[in-house]
Amino acid sequence: MIASTSTGDVFQTVDGGGRWTPYGEGLPVTEGEVLAALLIRSGTAWLGQGTLFARRGRDTTWRATGQDLGAAAISALVEDAQGRFFAGTRHQGLFRSNDQGSTWVPLNQGFEREWVRLVLVGSAETKRVYVSVLRRGLFRSDDGGTTWTKVGDGLPLNDDVEALAADPADPDRLYAGTHDHGLYVSFDGGSRFRVPDRVLQEPVADIIASLIDRPTRRDSALFPTPPPAFQKCTGCHGWADPVLSRKPTYWRVAPNQRDWAPTVARMAPGAGLTADEQRQVTEFLMRYTARR
Repeated sequence: MIASTSTGDVFQTVDGGGRWTPYGEGLPVTEGEVLAALLIRSGTAWLGQGTLFARRGRDTTWRATGQDLGAAAISALVEDAQGRFFAGTRHQGLFRSNDQGSTWVPLNQGFEREWVRLVLVGSAETKRVYVSVLRRGLFRSDDGGTTWTKVGDGLPLNDDVEALAADPADPDRLYAGTHDHGLYVSFDGGSRFRVPDRVLQEPVADIIASLIDRPTRRDSALFPTPPPAFQKCTGCHGWADPVLSRKPTYWRVAPNQRDWAPTVARMAPGAGLTADEQRQVTEFLMRYTARR
């Protein structure tokens, strides 16, 4: 397995997640939050950032494959049955490549400047493509991306679809996972959705409330007091939940035991950390993970 993080780090595991090792050789050093999409096909791993990178199993480094999409920032990457790549981007819509990323063609009709959160392609028998667009909803193309139709009747208004899957035995049956309202199902290719039968939906607000209200004992040996600078970090994705951070148990799940210096260095500009605050936060994270 290969995992990319919002700080631009890439890791791999060859034992099912037992141990992770760095796997980002050759990738550019970036600052702030990074969007990255991963795709693995036929022994090659593809990583989309502003540029598409490729790395085979025996390669020692990632290599750029072609046209740079620059500020577009690839946020979703899939391959269809014909070997074409579809790249959803942040603020630049959707692109398609017929040559594994060497060149890209924009495929937009109504969401040219939007953030495409996910892309789903249909079976070999169809040319169907779905995209979920931030705050715009779900779109479907039946001609490989040339024209688009807004679909998704029945989905909650102003709630983004963040997961989408098609039934392999029935391409018209879709399952959509929403940000705040759980799971929905469609039996007509996404035109209409409803809540599936016999699926319990628990509101996200109730889940968060149960975490906040759960009584726990604080042990200063296990939960050292963070430096004041750590409060700057709670506003950044990937550090800690801002709501839960106001509780004594400000971190419910222990982070990985690893060298946090590169991560803190990349996130420091976005959090507004001074050099001394950066050092304090790094030392705190190292102490915290060591005690866990």
